[in-house]
Amino acid sequence: MAARYSGMRWVVLAAVLVSLIPARWLVAASAPIDEGIRFLEDRVKNDPDDFIAQNQLASRYLKKLRQTGDYTWLGAARRTAERSLVAVPAARNLGGLATLAQFQLAAHRFPDAVASAQKLSALAPGKSSSFAILGDALLEHGDRAPAKAAYEKMDRIDPGSIETHSRRARLAFLSGDVASARDQFMAVLSAAKELLPEGAETVAWCDVQLGELAFTQGNWVDAERFYEAALKAYPDYYAAIDHLAELRAAREDYAGALALYQPLAARLPRPEFFQTIGDVLIFQGKLAAANPWHDRALAAYLKSVEEGEVHFLHHLASFFSDVREDPAAATRYARQDLELRHTAAVHETLAWALYRGGEFGKSAAEIKLALSSGDRSAHLFYHAAMIFSAAGDLEQGQRYLRETLVLNPRYNTFHVHR
Repeated sequence: MAARYSGMRWVVLAAVLVSLIPARWLVAASAPIDEGIRFLEDRVKNDPDDFIAQNQLASRYLKKLRQTGDYTWLGAARRTAERSLVAVPAARNLGGLATLAQFQLAAHRFPDAVASAQKLSALAPGKSSSFAILGDALLEHGDRAPAKAAYEKMDRIDPGSIETHSRRARLAFLSGDVASARDQFMAVLSAAKELLPEGAETVAWCDVQLGELAFTQGNWVDAERFYEAALKAYPDYYAAIDHLAELRAAREDYAGALALYQPLAARLPRPEFFQTIGDVLIFQGKLAAANPWHDRALAAYLKSVEEGEVHFLHHLASFFSDVREDPAAATRYARQDLELRHTAAVHETLAWALYRGGEFGKSAAEIKLALSSGDRSAHLFYHAAMIFSAAGDLEQGQRYLRETLVLNPRYNTFHVHR
């Protein structure tokens, strides 16, 4: 899926294999993460060929990315994983290969992630983590059936694990099986609570997923309850703040939404937060105040692309479809994103860009590809309704509009497309 905060919906596993970690590294593994990072940075500075320390350090950088949402940790993880594999090739360095694949996932380099994960699963066919990473890479690439098969292999190796439940929940969420998704997320939440305090991050992540699941159904009471629980388990968790602010805006508490979003954007200056602040101001009718925030968002999106990054291509396509309308630019960025993955979300984004440009026939063909995935969401169905109607298929348009309202009667309120 197209995540507005890349790396928080895909589950980063602790994929550095425990069997590769000698006893002398347990001090780093058990230390608080910042202290462990300093210890490992000093170690690899003194001994750049110590690939085990490099792997541990890359894994900790990825954990910091997951915890904070700060993309500077992503570049650090890439450099460290690559140095590890230079020191010792993948055939004898499974941890380095695993962290490289995880970086590639977080960076939206999905074809590379699939290749790395396939190599990892061939080298370590008895490790459940190999197939967890492979399944994640395949799913993000848009290969649903092979991803499911990889998860089944993972489950046979390590049945009933937290990692297995989280992936079953994701598959159910995408297919619109709300009851199953909720049950699987609750299973993860229950298991994570037994690991407190170490499991606090996982507890908060599960609460956010459960909150989002409720929000996408228009169940704002449960959504708020889960978001607040996430912040109680893991104070200042940026993903929970983001979702809670979205909920406030949906309730037309725009001042309350901005009171959360603006400090979050100051702490974590990511372009999607700049854009969302602008969007909230637009909903308030404050167009002049919104423009500087949208300008900041666009400049940051474009700077990222100019630097060779690809994880904001989807954001640019949506931005040029719905914020600063430029259908040609929206289509161009959507097609670039499609080169990296062929998920329902990417086909839907391209379909919407084509719709904005008046190319209704091409738009209908793309939305059919998105729908063929089996994904079910109010966002997808609403766009399908608009596109089919514009293409002259009013029956299909009405059908998908009805299904949109069934999935989420409050779809027309403020929401963030992630």
